[in-house]
Amino acid sequence: KGTLLSRRGDPTGRLVTSTAEHRATLDPARSLSRRSVPVTFLPVDPLGRISLTELDSALTDVLTSAPASDTRLVSLLAANNEVGTLAPLAEIADLCRRRGVPFHTDACAAVGHIHCAAPAFGADLLSLSAHKFYGPQGIGALIVRDGARPLVPQIEGGGHEQHLRSGTLPVALIVGMGAAAAIAQSELPSEQTRLATLRDHLWARLHTLVPDLIRNGDPVHTLAGTLNISVPDVDGDRLLAAITDLAVSSGAACSSRDPEPSHVLRAMGLSEQLAKASLRLSLGRFTTLGEVDFAANSLAQTIRQLRGNHGRP
Repeated sequence: KGTLLSRRGDPTGRLVTSTAEHRATLDPARSLSRRSVPVTFLPVDPLGRISLTELDSALTDVLTSAPASDTRLVSLLAANNEVGTLAPLAEIADLCRRRGVPFHTDACAAVGHIHCAAPAFGADLLSLSAHKFYGPQGIGALIVRDGARPLVPQIEGGGHEQHLRSGTLPVALIVGMGAAAAIAQSELPSEQTRLATLRDHLWARLHTLVPDLIRNGDPVHTLAGTLNISVPDVDGDRLLAAITDLAVSSGAACSSRDPEPSHVLRAMGLSEQLAKASLRLSLGRFTTLGEVDFAANSLAQTIRQLRGNHGRP
């Protein structure tokens, strides 16, 4: 909003985003569209990836082949929070730079889990949230590249943060965020290897026990600690209700009150039944191999019980 609205609240240009973004982007994007801001929602493929060709087309005037003058911002996830798919951020940033369009990446699911630096990605704006890498809840940051287009503040009254966001700073939360970021950075190489090994073991074990499970997202370019699966021939509501000894989610935890199937999985082309019967399994710093085996065995047993005598494994 600080990029797309003037101080008077008038729209200043087009937003380009995707259909598989976090609701933290999609909801404001829809709100902006109701305020006459033109918004382009790029589709994603079955792995949750946008097409760079379609992004380039969205940033190009179809009549002149020149950069589209009305595009003011591109905003795309660094890593999808539901399926783990990683975006080709360097390529996206390079494309935006050549077209003269500022690029914002929502890196909340990525910071602390992959090597994530705004200059390296070429992003003009990068947002992060501390609780995603074991920091305190209620604190985050927006990194703004030097020389980036000025932002219109959304909270005024005091001129804090170089007039970007007024309000007294929560020093304790900021210090906690910094400490958590330092720990995450120091442990990143070894922790990502460990988590990827556990995730692959979890998927292999689940797929052996229930061979028709479907893995969602990019299996290669993905977060190490995220596994999203769909369970055919099982009612999604019954599946979630039957899982009593594991903490799992059918989508984004931030959308847990929404009864609709995951918009991310639907955008990737999954049927409503498969989207509702999907589970996001997250592994973290304290996850052990024993817990992974327990989870796989428990989920497999639950699925068999729900399928009953349908003859499926």
